[in-house]
Amino acid sequence: MVICVISSLGVFAQLPERVLVGYWHNWDEGSSLPFLELNEIDERYNVICLSFAVASGGDPADMQFNIYSGSSYNDTELKLDIADKRAEGKVVLMSVGGATGSFRLTNETKKNGFVADMKSLIQ
Repeated sequence: MVICVISSLGVFAQLPERVLVGYWHNWDEGSSLPFLELNEIDERYNVICLSFAVASGGDPADMQFNIYSGSSYNDTELKLDIADKRAEGKVVLMSVGGATGSFRLTNETKKNGFVADMKSLIQ
């Protein structure tokens, strides 16, 4: 199961009439699925899911989103690119989990830790 978290805390994103959703992945699969910087994706995508924030060691209070280490692209550049995409009217979401990134929020402490960690990732 994958969860997308809206990356704007104060205002909910308004979707356009026609939506083309795509996942921007933070890894490299070689020539079949190379790593791209966010500013290199096809402009036709108007909803972009950053994939994937994962719970380090299965702990939802320790969410991490790591950019492909084989690239010089960094967190600062990603945040600037997100701001540019938003300025273009695109919606940027943070996807949580992925194929192997499941976890459970079994109590208030874990829920609150998850929320705090996600806020720190997407602000």
